[in-house]
Amino acid sequence: DGAPPAGWHALDIEAVRRRLACGVDGLTSAEAARRLRRHGPNRLPEPPRRGLGRIVLAQIASPLILLLLAAAVVATALGDLKDAAFIALPTDVRGLDVLELGRLPMVVALPSAHPLARRRLLRLADLAAESVFWFERARQPAFYDHCQQVFERHRFAPPKLREPADHHVLLAEVAAGRGMALLASSFTGLRRAGVAYRPLAEGDALALGIGLALPLGQAARGALLARASGVSLPGTDRTPR
Repeated sequence: DGAPPAGWHALDIEAVRRRLACGVDGLTSAEAARRLRRHGPNRLPEPPRRGLGRIVLAQIASPLILLLLAAAVVATALGDLKDAAFIALPTDVRGLDVLELGRLPMVVALPSAHPLARRRLLRLADLAAESVFWFERARQPAFYDHCQQVFERHRFAPPKLREPADHHVLLAEVAAGRGMALLASSFTGLRRAGVAYRPLAEGDALALGIGLALPLGQAARGALLARASGVSLPGTDRTPR
């Protein structure tokens, strides 16, 4: 009934029986009832539930959401400018001017109980032997190819798992210890028990960009309106591509 010894997981079955005063057939009903009264049921306490208001605020606090809200201001300001669209970068933008509004560095989402979660900064080399959730190329071909080039430069080829399309399912998989994930820094606004986020040394090289795609010749006007609306992330250069 005492505290488990160091190395409890390495005890053989006979040592476990002796320590728990348990026979081959388990506990008697009377002994099980006594221990239940003493120790309580064998289940973890439920974590406190967040109210709807806190959930909504947590979502709005995401840098990506704030960026998109500000982008809506630009879209309104653009008024009669036709065929403008917000896109993820890098992507194939031949025949368009693209105004980069911001960049979201990659971070690592990993189980909070994993030894690597004790570090403040991680590198791709630290994840080389870990299973990593990664998206399929068909979802974002240009960004996928860009990331592959970065991976090849760093000789990063971990076991890959198919990334679930639903981000909440993905974080549940990470929390369960089935793998790690490389995600845009905006995901750090999504809190989940069992998941820790850590900066990645190569995060800037793998950054996801947000851009405003415009017809050729319209970039100057788009840049002026974006500047007037204050749409950018820190460190952004708004040079048309």
